[in-house]
Amino acid sequence: MTLPYKAISQKQIKKNNRTLILSAIFHSQNITRKKLSEITNLAPSTVSNIVNPLVDKEILVETGLIKTETGKRAATITFNEDEPVVLGVRIQRNFIKAGIFNLKGNLKKEKKVEVKDFWDFENTINTLMKLIKEFKEITESPQKHVLSLGIASPGPIISRKDEIAFITNFPGWKNVNLKEYLTDKLNIDILIEHDVNAAILAEKYLGSYKKEDMIYFSVDRGIGAGILSRNKVLRGVLLTAGEIGHTSIKYNGPECECGNRGCLELYCSTTKLLEKAKKYRHEILPDEIQENELTVKSISEAAAEGNETAKKLLRENAYYFNIGLINLINILATPHIIIGGEIQEAGSIWLNMVKEFFAEKAMDHLANNVKIKFSKLQSSSSFYGAGIAAINHVINNPDIIYKKSP
Repeated sequence: MTLPYKAISQKQIKKNNRTLILSAIFHSQNITRKKLSEITNLAPSTVSNIVNPLVDKEILVETGLIKTETGKRAATITFNEDEPVVLGVRIQRNFIKAGIFNLKGNLKKEKKVEVKDFWDFENTINTLMKLIKEFKEITESPQKHVLSLGIASPGPIISRKDEIAFITNFPGWKNVNLKEYLTDKLNIDILIEHDVNAAILAEKYLGSYKKEDMIYFSVDRGIGAGILSRNKVLRGVLLTAGEIGHTSIKYNGPECECGNRGCLELYCSTTKLLEKAKKYRHEILPDEIQENELTVKSISEAAAEGNETAKKLLRENAYYFNIGLINLINILATPHIIIGGEIQEAGSIWLNMVKEFFAEKAMDHLANNVKIKFSKLQSSSSFYGAGIAAINHVINNPDIIYKKSP
């Protein structure tokens, strides 16, 4: 006889209950044991058995007393502000950034290292290792303890294999199992996340919009989309959803590194914008300005001052981006669009161009209801998302935190 369901072991139940409680504390930040019992439907004794050991280890702390509905006072609990911590790393084609985050998701320290255009895989991975080890040493004092490392990387990322399939415009990054490579050298739990999925996690937990249905568009050296649908990251059955940069907008266009032709990112990535701008550098910038000083921001500043060449380049970039934007919204009908990445340096002049094209080209019911905004996070959303991904990894694998030495 086949049972209609699979029996759950006591060990799994214990893990699930711990995850429920830790997740509730992370979302609420300050919450009483009674409230935890109510929102998780766990018995008060179960809540205490989960919470109290972490209070004893000072992973959770009691922050004060509040008056409950019954008039009694109860202690609120939250994660310790100082330790333990997680590490978050953002890999980008032109930089690597590492940071220390507490379990509340607050950034405690960060460092950014430039990646040179001529670097091969070995140069980049050595810089990555050096940066991670530097931060790991900082946190491995008697007062600190690193629980997890989250890495946000361009993709596509084959999540089941923890493998980066390839990164366009990044030599040597093809079929790279970064988790396996780093695990051999670091004694730490590691999670690899697609940069746009990390970004939408950051927008969900730390951003100012906090909607249940959003799309985060990264317009950077590549193009990608992180999709939040009904408050969950939409990953697809094969876990590689969101590769909007590799959808074709010109069937007979130039060949992309992915093997397709006419990919969106060949027309509106910041790589393409800067490549075109270099051809017209003397029309955009004064002669004394060096080519390596040509940035998205300097193009935008020139456009704001009335430079017609700069305005034309930004308008062309916005036009092509809008094609990809409308294509995805026509499929998903998502009302909230957040744009991040290097293109934010172009400021409102570029964003207003996108909005104008969208109002002109989108179907009326979409044009009237879809809101398009820049991310309000002070640093890269994907960078913050790497920290959030590391925290989520700890919450979903609570043995990591319960096995931590007091």
